[in-house]
Amino acid sequence: MILYNCIPLTLLNNILFFNADLEEWVQLIISCYPLRETGVPGSCKVEVVRDINHLEKPLLLSLFQKQRSSNDVSAAVSEISSTASSTQALVSFSPSQMILAKLIAVAVGYCWKELSEDDWHFVLDNSLKWIESSVLMMEEMAEKIDELVMSYTSNSNLELTAEKLELAVLALDPVVINISSTALLVLSLFSQLIELQEIDGIEVLQSIKLGRWAQIEVRVMENILRLFFATGVAEAIASSCGDESSSIVASSRIAYSQFWGRVASFVINSPKHVKNTAVKSIELWGLSKGPISSLYAILFSSKPIPSLQFAAYRLISTEPLCHFSLLKKNFLVENITATEDSSLNNFESSSEDPLSLVDEISFLIKKPAASLLEMELVSQDRVCLCYSCNLTIYFIPWDCYVCLH
Repeated sequence: MILYNCIPLTLLNNILFFNADLEEWVQLIISCYPLRETGVPGSCKVEVVRDINHLEKPLLLSLFQKQRSSNDVSAAVSEISSTASSTQALVSFSPSQMILAKLIAVAVGYCWKELSEDDWHFVLDNSLKWIESSVLMMEEMAEKIDELVMSYTSNSNLELTAEKLELAVLALDPVVINISSTALLVLSLFSQLIELQEIDGIEVLQSIKLGRWAQIEVRVMENILRLFFATGVAEAIASSCGDESSSIVASSRIAYSQFWGRVASFVINSPKHVKNTAVKSIELWGLSKGPISSLYAILFSSKPIPSLQFAAYRLISTEPLCHFSLLKKNFLVENITATEDSSLNNFESSSEDPLSLVDEISFLIKKPAASLLEMELVSQDRVCLCYSCNLTIYFIPWDCYVCLH
């Protein structure tokens, strides 16, 4: 095994740039250093699968650092080119970028104690760049869907609209999503590492934790929340044209369930101030649907991903949204950042303006009892009903709950 791993590593250490002929070799090397995710979304851990010996580690580290150096030069040239260009097209990545992302993940997993400060800057900067690219792509898709749905009328051809929705979804670049998925894995591993007591004796990691990471952590979390809301709002908007249209958007996530699972983990652990910013941003975005609709679209999706459903439930049922997401009321964005004294107990109701549940919840909990008995125990309808009941029972004060009936 040592010989098998070290020979290709030694050869590739003499190469500065990846090319098509070398990609299979690099893929082979990366496959020798697997990483494993364990646990559930919100408390997932990334682990190395095997021990790395004293011959492999310096070779692997050297390969990573040489690619970092060559990539820094390439990035500088690309930045000059993009600055000179007036186009604002989305970033597209070559397969070599996918290999670089995987190499970064392997280096962080197996050589994290040996990485220099420049290495860590490279890791974090590229991870942020890759995630931002997927955010731009996902938000562009949501805007295209909004344009299609807003132009749809009762006289429009529903089949043609569905075809256009499919084209908007198919425009998503799988390379960008897969690279971003690897970036999320790297950030999960990094977040896990900086919580270890062991880093107290590693000055480089302490410096990165207090320096570069402190500068970009909020940006990283905000971008991940933007990803989450973008896919939710796209499905919510598409649902205006019917279940088939919303299913087109929901189905597009299934092929990238690992990516969305990693997104969900970050969303579940996101701090309150980041949630505030994300909710305000989606409101100010000006699409035909807002943050509450996007969360319910994910929670009650026709093609659900359980980790995303749980993340949506957590956002709906915690600050700042739990006081504003269950009842039909019009709230300004500023209400989301109101003081903690603001709650459902402060709502005023009258015979002219009774309190009523949002349509997504009301539709489910008012189902006839006979239909409930016909549901399978693990059916999607029953899961959605459980979420609905939990929200209404645990997050609406009793005096307001009485008003609903």
